Amino acid sequence: MHMNKEHNFSSCPITPCITSSIFRCGIGICKEQNVNPRMYLNDAIAKMPYIKTDPLNDPPYDQVLPLLPHLWIQSHPEAKLDTSNQ
Repeated sequence: MHMNKEHNFSSCPITPCITSSIFRCGIGICKEQNVNPRMYLNDAIAKMPYIKTDPLNDPPYDQVLPLLPHLWIQSHPEAKLDTSNQ
């Protein structure tokens, strides 16, 4: 199946379900890693538009990997959840 570069994915009825699932998974992973989900998502979503991509090459792993919660928390220790009262 050939995808038109101008395809509007927001018109796809399944897209809201997929987006919702991605956010729920992200929140769950944050909680498992003791990362504040709100702080993580605010920062990661704010950085996403600035990730430089090239459709002819591999994804920019050097820009995407630091956005994974377990790596992101290393540069944002203030977002560590307090687990002492659990």
